[in-house]
Amino acid sequence: MYQKEFSTTAKLASFVISSIIFSSLLVGLGGIIYLYTLSNSKEYSSEKSQFGELFEGLRPAKMAHLFHVLFLVRRVLSATWIVFTEKMLIEIRVAVFVMIQVLQLIYLAVVRPFESLKDNIIEIVNDFVYCII
Repeated sequence: MYQKEFSTTAKLASFVISSIIFSSLLVGLGGIIYLYTLSNSKEYSSEKSQFGELFEGLRPAKMAHLFHVLFLVRRVLSATWIVFTEKMLIEIRVAVFVMIQVLQLIYLAVVRPFESLKDNIIEIVNDFVYCII
């Protein structure tokens, strides 16, 4: 059986790309943890807070303030899933992607994180179309 040997350049490139992906995941997870702890603190409730823009337009409910955290979690999970499962069957990959999207749609429909009905509808339609495409 023929085996293809990789040159040291290909191994180095693979290591660099894997390191970049891993470090991006760590930074993303750090940001997610930071946003989650921020949403649980009382600092965001004051209108003069330095993080006021982060929660602007969201309802004051705690579950609504997790919108950005869940958005980032979904993006990191999707990117990780695409990168690390390239040899898996496409049907399984698509099924997991659709399940992640459906969970996001359920969150949007139940929690309705935005103050404006129009923003909630736009976000639900946007995620629904994203799931179909």
